[in-house]
Amino acid sequence: LAFPFVCRSWSQGDWMIPFGMRGRKKISDMFADLKYGTYEKASSIMIVKDIDDGHVAGLMGVRIDDRYKVNENTKEIIKIILKNQENV
Repeated sequence: LAFPFVCRSWSQGDWMIPFGMRGRKKISDMFADLKYGTYEKASSIMIVKDIDDGHVAGLMGVRIDDRYKVNENTKEIIKIILKNQENV
C-alpha cells in the first residue's frame, strides 16, 4: 500500500478480499459475520487507496485485504495505532 492512503468511515458498496480468502466480500457482509451493531459500523475505520474507490485495503483493528499481507517480497511495514479518545 503506497502513500497517500485514506482512512475513512464505511460506505455502502465497500468490499475487500479478506486475509486467507480468494474472492471479494462486501464489508456489510463482514459486519454481519462479526455481529456488528449500528455503533460498531459507524465507528469502523477503513483504509483505502482512493477515497472514492470501494476497494478497502483494511478494516482497522479487524482484518486486512489478502493482497496487502506480509510476504517474502515485503520491504516495509506500516504500523498504525488507534488510540481511544477517552484514554488519551
